[in-house]
Amino acid sequence: MRTGMEKIEILLLVYGCCIFLTVFVLSYFAVYLEIYFTAFVIEFFLAVLLTSPYGHAETRRQMVIGAVMLAIFIGIVFQHILTILK
Repeated sequence: MRTGMEKIEILLLVYGCCIFLTVFVLSYFAVYLEIYFTAFVIEFFLAVLLTSPYGHAETRRQMVIGAVMLAIFIGIVFQHILTILK
C-alpha cells in the first residue's frame, strides 16, 4: 500500500512530465502563449483528478487554484475577442 508521500511524488512526476512534453511539442509550432496556458490548465486538472493523494478538503483547495487558472485563461480569451472585434 502506498503512503501519502509516495502519492504526492506520483502527482508531481505526472504533472511535471505533462508540462515538459507540452513545452517540448508546442515549441516546434508557432503558437501563442494562451495555447501553453490552456494546456497547463487542462493538465493540472487531469493530474489532480487522476493521481491526487489528498482528501476532500485538500482537493477542494486545489480546485480553487485550478479555478483561478481557468479564470485567468478566460480573461485572456475575452481580451483577444475584444481585440478582434475592434
